[in-house]
Amino acid sequence: MQKIKCLCPEDLFAQAMQQDRSSLSDKDMCLLVSGLAALHSARSKPLNSIEMMAVDAMIAYTAYHNQVEETKVRTLLSDQFSTGDISKLPSHQYANIIAYLTDLEIPRVLN
Repeated sequence: MQKIKCLCPEDLFAQAMQQDRSSLSDKDMCLLVSGLAALHSARSKPLNSIEMMAVDAMIAYTAYHNQVEETKVRTLLSDQFSTGDISKLPSHQYANIIAYLTDLEIPRVLN
């Protein structure tokens, strides 16, 4: 059995652009472009207030569990996701943020 290759939206768009465009109608092209634009828009939205409250709570729990100040956890989280402001992290990273905080063991990171 042949393994199915999964394509991300950007790959799908690139493949469609590489093919003979005459096989794509104007409506097909409009759908491809608008879908990709919507995806980029959704990926750029920052954490919403509910997600941010959950992240703040998880930061507090992680700090308590590791017996360190919350600022240390915030610094590690900021460094992990290459940002200066946690509230500006993209919403599509929410699950990764929570997973990181859940698995974070500060003594291992510092040693």
